Amino acid sequence: MVVVAGAGCERDGRQAVRDLGFSCYQPVLRLQVVRRGRKVWVERLLFGRYFFARDAAALDWRAIPGLRQITEIFMAPPPYADAGAEPTLPALVDDCEVDAIRAMEDRHGCVVFDGADRNQFVRHQAVRAVAGVFAGHAGRYDGYRRGVDAAYLMIFGRETRIEFAPGALAAA
Repeated sequence: MVVVAGAGCERDGRQAVRDLGFSCYQPVLRLQVVRRGRKVWVERLLFGRYFFARDAAALDWRAIPGLRQITEIFMAPPPYADAGAEPTLPALVDDCEVDAIRAMEDRHGCVVFDGADRNQFVRHQAVRAVAGVFAGHAGRYDGYRRGVDAAYLMIFGRETRIEFAPGALAAA
């Protein structure tokens, strides 16, 4: 499942969820930036405040939103329910999606993108998400920044900028 930590509480939130017995994974990206005129390497969270939590022992996920450092859990829409029904279960991410991210890690545990296909889309090109929670949704490409592709998708009646891992978008 995807858990959202509070701003600035990413590490503490991950540890609090681990203390409940869940295994957690938050991918890290290594970038070269210029600081005070020098190029330095910095580590950034690939998905910001979002991280993956997995329960190996059928633990109760309902304790996670009650943690002080956690903002929310992505919830799945209820099947065959009316439009006003509340979500009842967390949205689950396939293990193969997380394994694909882990497969891009270097020996230091940082996700590495080869960057060979970075110019495959042009800004405002029609794209479609092919992986992840938004798979199947179409939108327009916004660009590539900080190791992620971004696109504007129509969500809840308005265009919302969503960041995707490289390879999660295809031309529509």
